[in-house]
Amino acid sequence: MNTEKPAVKAALPGRTCAVTASDAGAGICLRIAEALDPAPDLYITKRLARPGFTPVKSLSSFFETAFAEYDTIICIMASGIVVRAAAPLLRHKSEDPALLVLDSAGRYVISLLSGHLGGANRSARIIAGVLGAEPVITTATDSAGIPAADTIAQSAGCVFEDFDTAKEITALMLEGREILLVCDKKNEIKPELELPENITVLPELPDEIPGSCAGMMILSETVLSTLSEEMSFPAAVLPVLICRPKDITVGIGCRRGTSAETILAQIEKACGAAGTYSRRAARLATIGLKAEEPGLVEAARRLDAELAIVPDDAVRELQNRFEGSDFVERTTGLRCVAEPCGAAVSGGRRLGPVLKENGVTVSLWRPDL
Repeated sequence: MNTEKPAVKAALPGRTCAVTASDAGAGICLRIAEALDPAPDLYITKRLARPGFTPVKSLSSFFETAFAEYDTIICIMASGIVVRAAAPLLRHKSEDPALLVLDSAGRYVISLLSGHLGGANRSARIIAGVLGAEPVITTATDSAGIPAADTIAQSAGCVFEDFDTAKEITALMLEGREILLVCDKKNEIKPELELPENITVLPELPDEIPGSCAGMMILSETVLSTLSEEMSFPAAVLPVLICRPKDITVGIGCRRGTSAETILAQIEKACGAAGTYSRRAARLATIGLKAEEPGLVEAARRLDAELAIVPDDAVRELQNRFEGSDFVERTTGLRCVAEPCGAAVSGGRRLGPVLKENGVTVSLWRPDL
């Protein structure tokens, strides 16, 4: 009897696809698909169509669609082709998918785009391990063996919106300058992330900031809740990166057929009214009737958020606490959706006002401190 346990397959972040324009590349695609769970969707140029692959008429149209639908795109083809196809589609490092490029011999795996936030660096190492290839990582922090500011924030389950300051903090780390990292137990950094000696971790803000300190990262909700807007730092020019937990639940209801763009715009507006930002959304909470609503599914994917489905009975237990609607009851059988769903999933308190516009109702919730 064979008692050997099956090998655990690797996983890449989010929805993944692989595309190639050669016979050799098709073989590499299949090797990658065999090693990953879930397996990536496979694409190949139309002239090389074969079972298991979706044929694409042109690579330019493929990349346009792939950038909108996938979180990780693996390309087995010349890097020049990928660069030219991807360049017009680039938006921002917080939005662009991870982009990896492999040569047709499977010798190198290049992390080309979104190395940190998109996970391309980690994915390149995983795929290189599968193929026995060499991962090519060119981000300065990885080359120096130092985690970037965004990597540290991710490790603690936090996000930020000030990318300029994040870039400045990362540059200071690379220069070996002293950085204070204020991080309490609610935002623990994963132990496998090795911090360099020039980063000092403190559980709370010190009474006096050392003159040698060149910058700070604050990953503590406890500290942030006590800071006054007027609080000054040395020389009033010390860069401070504020990182907040990705912990907001977006209770949401929408009309059938509402686009992801409309939903995302309403979430952004609600977050602005609440004094926060949409990257903090960890869950979109709604009812079973909306579980497969394309716009909601896509909005959750773009926010890197879970689509949490609340049973109707759980909504009924809470709905009398909130303002209901005859129209909503006629269409869903429930008096309201967004607020009871947000309350049920978060178990916390509401942030800001409820937004009802363009066929979308948004209610923001977060757990109590």
